[in-house]
Amino acid sequence: MLQLNNEESYEEAAALCDRLLELDDSREIAWDEKAFALMALDRWEEAEAACERGLAAVPNAVRLHFTWGTVLERRGRHREAVAAYRKYAQVAPPEYGEVVAKALARARQLESQLGGRG
Repeated sequence: MLQLNNEESYEEAAALCDRLLELDDSREIAWDEKAFALMALDRWEEAEAACERGLAAVPNAVRLHFTWGTVLERRGRHREAVAAYRKYAQVAPPEYGEVVAKALARARQLESQLGGRG
């Protein structure tokens, strides 16, 4: 992950990711880093669009599914966030076990908060 610490750096990171994606839109890490930079800039709608486009280009993009869940949760779309966290758990390799456990715990917590609301 890029090491950034200010707004200007996040803007630069998002722009760099755009340039990389113009060359090859199958770069999973570029989609994820772009979404992360946009989240850091509090540009959640754009982060959501980056996740959607990234997952359309790379459907089993492991990290991007987790990021997608985070974006959806932040935007109040909890049922969709649960699905994204569960998809992350399905596509993540075994070495991601600790993060998978966190994603599944977050999915269960959201489901509990949703209760019977539909």
